[in-house]
Amino acid sequence: LNSPFPVDVAFCSMDKVPEDELLCPEESSIVSSWMAASRISEFTMGRLAAHQAIRALGIDDISPVLRGDRGFPIWPVGLVGSIAHTNGMAVSAVASSGSYSSIGIDIEERSRVMKENIESFICTETEAKEIRLQQAPDLLSLFCAKECFYKAAYPLLRSYLAFSDVELRWDKEKHSYLATVIKR
Repeated sequence: LNSPFPVDVAFCSMDKVPEDELLCPEESSIVSSWMAASRISEFTMGRLAAHQAIRALGIDDISPVLRGDRGFPIWPVGLVGSIAHTNGMAVSAVASSGSYSSIGIDIEERSRVMKENIESFICTETEAKEIRLQQAPDLLSLFCAKECFYKAAYPLLRSYLAFSDVELRWDKEKHSYLATVIKR
């Protein structure tokens, strides 16, 4: 995958666990015996993608990327980042906290079929209307964009935002979403 980020944000993707890389011991302790093998593999790929992204920033001494509240990664001092994984693939984006306050990333397979009636859970009325009128990308794209927003916002707000608390409006010229928090 190509990086969707500016050049000062390190991006890494992987679709298999490298044989020559290991998690830090503190990261290994996060992996639970109750996790399915696929979940362990995705967690491992996510953390190793984060390590590679950190190295791409010129940092060779890799500190563990631990797990905080709500499962969010705890980044080494001086860094911000995000990790996402799905069905055998993981991505990570990492940058200096001197340049960015937070980063959000998400990944889904384009072939993923959204569950029936999930639109009312994910979309505000305005978003659903824009998708139906083809004034915005599809439901899967909106879902990913909201996940990205949540991953970027939570470390800053330390507050849970439901899908209905954020409204995304598609900007056709910029080919991106503009987010507004509408928490009720």
